[in-house]
Amino acid sequence: DNAIRHPIENDSTEEYGVSPKQFIVSIRGLKNHGQTCYCNSVLQALASLKPFYYHLESMKKSGNNIPLIDALRCTIQYVNGVAQKKERTHNVFSSIISFLSGKSSGDPKSVMDMVAKHHSQFRSRSNLGIAGTTEQQDSHEFLSALMDVLSMEERGMAHSQAKSSQEGLNLMHSQSIGDEAEKHLILKSKSATDNNRSAETTYNELQEEKKHDDNTNLHHTERVNRGEGTTLYQHDNPFDGWLGSTIKCATCLHIRPIRSSPFICLSLPIAAVRSEYLEDFLASEYGGFARAERVSDVQCIACAIKNKLEELEDEAMFLSGAIASMERRNRGKKDQAGLKSELICMKSHIAILKGMDADNDDEIQNHNEEGISFNIAGLVGLPKIIPIRGDAYKATLIMRPPRVLCIHVQRRHFDMASQRMVKISRRVHFPEVLDLSNYCAYAENSFEKDCTTKSKDWPKLPYKLMSVVEHKGSAFGGHYQTYRRDGVDHKEWVLVSDESVLSKSWEDVQRCEAYMLLYEEW
Repeated sequence: DNAIRHPIENDSTEEYGVSPKQFIVSIRGLKNHGQTCYCNSVLQALASLKPFYYHLESMKKSGNNIPLIDALRCTIQYVNGVAQKKERTHNVFSSIISFLSGKSSGDPKSVMDMVAKHHSQFRSRSNLGIAGTTEQQDSHEFLSALMDVLSMEERGMAHSQAKSSQEGLNLMHSQSIGDEAEKHLILKSKSATDNNRSAETTYNELQEEKKHDDNTNLHHTERVNRGEGTTLYQHDNPFDGWLGSTIKCATCLHIRPIRSSPFICLSLPIAAVRSEYLEDFLASEYGGFARAERVSDVQCIACAIKNKLEELEDEAMFLSGAIASMERRNRGKKDQAGLKSELICMKSHIAILKGMDADNDDEIQNHNEEGISFNIAGLVGLPKIIPIRGDAYKATLIMRPPRVLCIHVQRRHFDMASQRMVKISRRVHFPEVLDLSNYCAYAENSFEKDCTTKSKDWPKLPYKLMSVVEHKGSAFGGHYQTYRRDGVDHKEWVLVSDESVLSKSWEDVQRCEAYMLLYEEW
């Protein structure tokens, strides 16, 4: 048994089925089915992350039977050496099927098959129903596909629970309508037969008797109100984060509104960055405008509005001077009236352009398509706003950091000189504790700050390294293995290569060719 064991107290908790102290008991390897090290390395890395395992446990506690979640839970428990809890009776049949098919709790094949059902690149060429084991795959692509399938199952769970919740609300609504009708009949009857006693009091007394006689409906109503069994599914994947990106025009310096997008992994291209430090790669991609990428041929509405305003203001100034000159000479009153009308129209154009929002696409489109008619001095409509193309700076920052930060070091890239894909094997220095606050947006002007000289007022956001996926080989093939923390205090490291588990030092980890780094919020 290639497992490293640690003596741990026999403690448990009802919330997750295993206490934080028991999260790792003995690290075990996973069987390689041919070319499946890409899957084994990812599963070992996920098994080092408490937030991800607790996320799976919380979804399991919701009462829904989701095959991928069950398979991931069993695999993580297996590689961490945690004794699996006995499931309910309805899961016995699935266990028998798994046994007859040759898939044990420590077999990653079940996870691979579920991912392959939704992502064809991982399917077997001979049997489209299962995952392929003879084709080499990329571990980062497999992690992305795995999270995609997990997200689909979570959305399915949310949909089913929302439907169940709506049915409960509809039942409550129908019960309330029946209660109101019953109340109306009782009040009407009592008001006709007993003038000395309040009908409303009688109704309240009858309702109290009904509570004692019939507890079923009341219990159901309380269960729906409290959300027992019908609570909407609200679990966030710890890998989920949000990026914010914007563009600043290099000419007029106008900054467009920030656009947010979700992410589960930050990919860092290292080919164009002359450095060996992870912080420099992060700064090049998520360092605000201080490290922004300069892009060309970008449309800018703000430049168009600014140029048109300058043009109209110059014309208005010229007209004002001409009118003033004619007034001083007391000549051409008829011509003065025409010039004054034209000036009024031009000033109206200027006022509208000044109030125009360069970031409101609908407003610009309506302006260009319809225009505004003034019918003054023969001038009809506003001048069209035609975007001006030029250079701009594109910047990205992290808007909402995830609880688990996955960083993908892009070592494969297309080499223009050799006209083929190559792998960059140079060493990348990565810290054991990473301060992510350098690359996060804290305010509207965060994009203008230099991440290397951040304000002292910004809070630190430390992340602790939990596992590293290494790729050894070339751009066209090789082997994946995982360095991960071991033990209760997480001070030791082990190298897991399929079924092999070896003790390693932090110095050994730093010397590896890191392909994926997984940090946990600390």
